[in-house]
Amino acid sequence: FEQGYGPIKVFKEPVAGHTYVLTHDGGHGRAQNFSVMHVWDASVWPIEEVALFRDNVTKPFMQAIYAVHLCRRYNDALYAPEANGPGETCISHVKNDHDYWNIVKKLREEGPQNKVVEQFGFPVQERFKVRAVIEFHDAWLEDEILIHSQETYEDAAHYVDKSDNKDKPDYCAEDGAFDDCMSSAILIVPAIKYLTRGIWGRVKTEQENLPQRIQRSREIFKFPATGVSGIKTFWVDLKDWKKALTEDGNSSVHDTDAEEWSSDAPK
Repeated sequence: FEQGYGPIKVFKEPVAGHTYVLTHDGGHGRAQNFSVMHVWDASVWPIEEVALFRDNVTKPFMQAIYAVHLCRRYNDALYAPEANGPGETCISHVKNDHDYWNIVKKLREEGPQNKVVEQFGFPVQERFKVRAVIEFHDAWLEDEILIHSQETYEDAAHYVDKSDNKDKPDYCAEDGAFDDCMSSAILIVPAIKYLTRGIWGRVKTEQENLPQRIQRSREIFKFPATGVSGIKTFWVDLKDWKKALTEDGNSSVHDTDAEEWSSDAPK
């Protein structure tokens, strides 16, 4: 079930016709914090982790090679990195050196003439991170995300809110632990929103504003020790993706242990 290819673990091989997403938290490769990539199968329910890259010595230009290899192997997966320092370096190599352009992006205006430019990757903004953490936490507890890697479970077990400010959480690892797997994994929810709507960020259909969700998350914030949880919390926008998977009326979403589902997920 688990195969090792250097820093890559493959849990499931790609399935023809499935839509995949690669999330990426880049690091500098200086034997300190880890660089992490998760590959997710977005054509099954629950959304399933199918491969993991985790390493702390691989430089950003080499991470880009791994990312493109994995994306192309998994049916030209959507590349959904965090645009931090090393992340921006990886994005540049992925685009310019490897000619891979299936990357999360949005248009924005800049300069006195409001020139429209493309912004690739997810932003390094605290508000974005808080929302992504809360929604990922809810989705995991609802068993709508299936994790296979022990590394992600270990990081999640030590992922806490260190802030004393009730309006401004600080989600990170406990002292002596790592949170790099979590920094990559939480990006799957905004990536699914991107696949569904072609956007990321706040969604109008949300039933709670961010301060309400922060307060609620503090009352229950604890990641499961296993992939099965009986805790039920506020339903997040992943349900829209499940609906989209069956809109053609000819297919149903299968559990990941069921037979392969042959219908294409929406691009």
